[in-house]
Amino acid sequence: MSTHQDLQHEVEKTRRELSETVDELVNRMDISQRVRPLVQAVKDYRLPIALFALSLALTLWGRRK
Repeated sequence: MSTHQDLQHEVEKTRRELSETVDELVNRMDISQRVRPLVQAVKDYRLPIALFALSLALTLWGRRK
């Protein structure tokens, strides 16, 4: 292979690797964008969820006795 062909091959290989990396990053960003509202909702309702869980646990524990 000539130097020119080697360079073309190397450029194509690098282009494919970059394309795969960009695809992975876009996929991760997409997932994080979809998860963010759920995480925010859990943060906003952390105390009510904890109180409900405590209430449920005490109710179930009281029924066992």
